[in-house]
Amino acid sequence: MVASSYAAVPLYRRFCQATGYGGTVQPRESVEQKIARHGKDGTVTTRENVVQFNADVADGMQ
Repeated sequence: MVASSYAAVPLYRRFCQATGYGGTVQPRESVEQKIARHGKDGTVTTRENVVQFNADVADGMQ
């Protein structure tokens, strides 16, 4: 019982690092790594975004 209690902390820490559970930070890909991965896979890395702005105001506003 003592050994399992002693081993629980490092095992829980490794579990959290592997899954991101408990607020641990997982490393992410940088932009350069994503571009290189898409270039290697042959997927399209460009796409068009459409942004629309709405300038309506409520009836009670001046």
